Amino acid sequence: NMSRAQLYRKFRALTDKSIGRYIRSYRLHKAKKLLETSDKNVSEAAFETGFKNLSHFSTSFREEFGFPPGTLL
Repeated sequence: NMSRAQLYRKFRALTDKSIGRYIRSYRLHKAKKLLETSDKNVSEAAFETGFKNLSHFSTSFREEFGFPPGTLL
């Protein structure tokens, strides 16, 4: 058993990311894969991976990969 704070500290030590950033990065990579391999548009990929706000998705995608999600279509 460990406290929540201890879990967060250990996770950050192992991955060098907070849990929230790690989950967001995972969702963005999944969205990128959806855009590359399927015929889904940007909004469908964003909503399918759990992003409710399309502008937040686009900003996060650009921060993660260095290019906007529309370039994969």
